[in-house]
Amino acid sequence: RKAEIVSNFSIYLGETETMFLLALPSCADVQECENGKETARLNAEYERALSTNRAISHTATQTTRVFTKHLKLEMPRGRRVNAAAFASVWDIYDSNQSVQRFSLMSTYSREEGEVNFIMEARQVDKYSRTFEYENQTFDTNFLDSLMLMERMVGKNEFGEKQLDFRGLLAEDPLSLNVQCCYSLTHLWTFCRGKAGCRRKVTSMCWSPMNDNILAVGYGKFKYSERCDGLVCVWNVKNPQEPER
Repeated sequence: RKAEIVSNFSIYLGETETMFLLALPSCADVQECENGKETARLNAEYERALSTNRAISHTATQTTRVFTKHLKLEMPRGRRVNAAAFASVWDIYDSNQSVQRFSLMSTYSREEGEVNFIMEARQVDKYSRTFEYENQTFDTNFLDSLMLMERMVGKNEFGEKQLDFRGLLAEDPLSLNVQCCYSLTHLWTFCRGKAGCRRKVTSMCWSPMNDNILAVGYGKFKYSERCDGLVCVWNVKNPQEPER
């Protein structure tokens, strides 16, 4: 079923009550009327007053500019000196021994209650490491350094003989230019000097641990009344003086 379309209908318009929330009075007037001419005159006087009495200046401000400059500095060349140091064999030996003793004492000192023992041990070690020679007291470090120095001095004279004794100068038996010459060569003589001149050699023995060390015993000389003996420990590295 189709809906019927109404072609004629009635509309009723009604006016409600007007509510004013904000009222701004008009400031404009018609120029042709009397109020408009008066307003134009007042505006002209106002513009004239502004142009004559109002002080106007155009100014601007900004931060102060930081002035920079290039600065170049040249340092003088450092002074250099060529230096050289010589460390002998006995200096290295003494330094090594002192470091080992210091490390040993430092290990003991970490334990509590061992301070007195360490002090006593140092005093005993101080007296035990001294010896007397011709009414003079020397430290054993001096004796060790002297022993090494004597080895180096003796090497200047017995260097080639020491190499021959150790067999370092032996010729290669497989060489084509080898010469077989069997003979005995006197290398050196172990002589004690004043302490051993009045004593005869009673025994001698090479060390089984070190082939360079020889122990020689000196005893009674013929019919002498002296019966005291002497043992000298010789080292091939120092044929001139016994090391013990």
